[in-house]
Amino acid sequence: HGYTVWQETDANGPHEFPFSFAIPGHLHESARTQYGNIDYELKVAVQSCGFGINSWTQSLPIPVYRLPEEGSAWEFAQADPFRMSADWLDAVQLEILSSSASVMPDSRMQVRAVVRPLQKDQMLVDVGLRLYEKIKIKSALDRYGDPFRSERLVCQCRERTEDPEGDLHMMPLKQETCFDLTLGIPRPFDDIQYDIESADMSIRHELVFTATVLDKNEAPHYLRISSPIATVFRNTLGPLTLELPDYRSASMDRLLLSNIDDKSEDPPSYSCILPQYSLLDQRELYTPAL
Repeated sequence: HGYTVWQETDANGPHEFPFSFAIPGHLHESARTQYGNIDYELKVAVQSCGFGINSWTQSLPIPVYRLPEEGSAWEFAQADPFRMSADWLDAVQLEILSSSASVMPDSRMQVRAVVRPLQKDQMLVDVGLRLYEKIKIKSALDRYGDPFRSERLVCQCRERTEDPEGDLHMMPLKQETCFDLTLGIPRPFDDIQYDIESADMSIRHELVFTATVLDKNEAPHYLRISSPIATVFRNTLGPLTLELPDYRSASMDRLLLSNIDDKSEDPPSYSCILPQYSLLDQRELYTPAL
């Protein structure tokens, strides 16, 4: 935080007051859980003299993200394709494939689901995807002395099958069958949190593929395979975001500017930022990674 005193002026019309400051690297990421919230806001206060001293304040909520560092597991999750498979009693094989082992809030995740019969006389009733969020608060203990834990369903999709050659509400498993499933990932903070791994809090996500299969005796079996999946910030600024930017290197940064000693270049003016800033969704505001 800080303040600046500007020179007195009698000029009429709008005035611009550029400012800049560094973002501390120890800040915790923004998060909203049933155990409490971590929120940040940028507060601007203006005091003027005239007929007395007048004060105005304005606050803007600012989400703080921590981008995956180079070489981290989260970075590999974004870059590498995702594949998971498992066999059930040598009777059915389940497999899911996606372009990435990560999801981004306020987006859609496309998944190819495959069911392979390894035995005859089986029926497929339905397939589905579920995304779970698991939260562990390490700094708070329950009555048994264990960290608080919670798990909740974030989103899901389900597709029932039909017999293409008859009127059954299930599909005979005669050959490999593929399904293109889509998960609608909700907006960040309100309905899903970003992955966090710190000394006092852990937020992780799990993708689950389910299938209901009838064996030759028409007994139902509810199959599922699961794998961790990362929920990360949508990085649209490229490798420059891996370092704390200043106004000369982060041309798309519309929020905060770092402190600099070289004053030969002035920060961008409000008039040049406004047309581009207005096109951004307030929930998608970028905060530099630290």
